[in-house]
Amino acid sequence: MIKRSIFVGLLVLILIGIAAPFVHGDRYGQQIREGLERGLHRKVEIGAVHFNLFTGPGFTVQDVVIYDDPAFGIEPFAHMTELQARVRLTSLFTGKLDFSTLRFIAPSVNLVKPHTGTWNVVKLLQDAKRAQSVPEIQVSDGHIFLKLDDTKSAFYIAAADVTITPRRDSLAIRFAGEPARTDRSARSAGLMTARGTLTGGNLDLDLELEESPVDELGGLLRGRRLEYHGHVSSKAKLSGPLSNLSISGSFNLADVHRWDRTMDHDSSWAVRFKGKVDLANERIEIATINSPNQLQLEVSNLLE
Repeated sequence: MIKRSIFVGLLVLILIGIAAPFVHGDRYGQQIREGLERGLHRKVEIGAVHFNLFTGPGFTVQDVVIYDDPAFGIEPFAHMTELQARVRLTSLFTGKLDFSTLRFIAPSVNLVKPHTGTWNVVKLLQDAKRAQSVPEIQVSDGHIFLKLDDTKSAFYIAAADVTITPRRDSLAIRFAGEPARTDRSARSAGLMTARGTLTGGNLDLDLELEESPVDELGGLLRGRRLEYHGHVSSKAKLSGPLSNLSISGSFNLADVHRWDRTMDHDSSWAVRFKGKVDLANERIEIATINSPNQLQLEVSNLLE
């Protein structure tokens, strides 16, 4: 009898979970919008609302626009056709909905760096933290575009999966995405991943680039392919204040040769490097270390 009751209860719960997305929750629309605005500290517009138990308890919200601080321009911070919002259970007893997790499904996100000051996403998270109702933010299959003032870069991140988890004094960051350019149709530079923390204005990230064609990677930086074949992969650490980041790590080169020549044997070598990343002035400077052949690389107008 007990087993049968448990089975019936589970069956009812499953049926409710299946039916929940088909039940409109539009009467909660104003509370949901206000809860999102409290969690993000930004103006929000939403469309239709549905209950969601399997990824909740919470709601699936359609046609969401998250506006940005006017200091960063007129474009929204993000817009998406679907957002999944998981309710913070303690808020059910306060009469004001707060959310523990916000999952952006296939969003278009604008990251903006004004001429002076920090990136808009950093300010958004700082503002949300001051509001003392910071949800975990997840991005699934997003497109992340970069802007300097009012100029949108040709460089962007496709197929981005991001998780930003608030902690007491920091933000934990997990990221994976494919670097790409709007002026190039192909996207084959390989997957880039990052994991680390942002504490105050200080960043500490472990970066990895999976094996990628040398000519495609050059195309990301220059807008056109290099005249070399081969592959490169890399692991690095990015650390320091956002205004003065240091980078160190190593990259592996394999079978690198000019397009008009062939390799008669496999060759690969690892090279260690260190340098600086100046986001404000769109500049990267790196140099090899402990290498018989000293190499230096400077990249300017990074986001063009």
